[in-house]
Amino acid sequence: MAIGIGAVGVVAPLLLTYFFFHHPTRILVGSLWTVLLGVLAIASLSYAAWSLNKALNAESGGVQVAGLVIRNNSDGEVYYPVVEFHTTDGTDVKFIGPIGSNPAGYQEGDAVTVLYPPQHPDQAMIRSFEGLWLRPVALGSIGLILAFASFCLLRSRLGEPEPLEGDALAAHP
Repeated sequence: MAIGIGAVGVVAPLLLTYFFFHHPTRILVGSLWTVLLGVLAIASLSYAAWSLNKALNAESGGVQVAGLVIRNNSDGEVYYPVVEFHTTDGTDVKFIGPIGSNPAGYQEGDAVTVLYPPQHPDQAMIRSFEGLWLRPVALGSIGLILAFASFCLLRSRLGEPEPLEGDALAAHP
């Protein structure tokens, strides 16, 4: 999350400064869609950064143990695996995987690898692409698309900037 906030804190002022100095009166008008897409992009990228940080911490400092899918919970359309594992100190823990699918991605009795923070076995996750990387990749992609759409809307709303005095490209079309 800190990465997302830091990126927004650096990129947003640079973009606003660029547009403000090229169009000082029109930057204040803006477009509701541009702002909405920008806010959604920031939220999506921040959540993606948080998810990525969580996955990286699990990979680098998490405890890896064997787990067993004991059943699939269903909300009517999507199946979520219920996994049971034993911590290194012998405690039995059950958790429901946050990523569901239809048809069920796991069958009862499937062996899985589980990662959990040493002090928080209740925050366990299945060690797989879907369990670790799907959320940050999907949310990061959506955030980048939203940011690009917001930038394009802002750019089209403001039009092309007028050339500055002494601009070499403006002097030679």
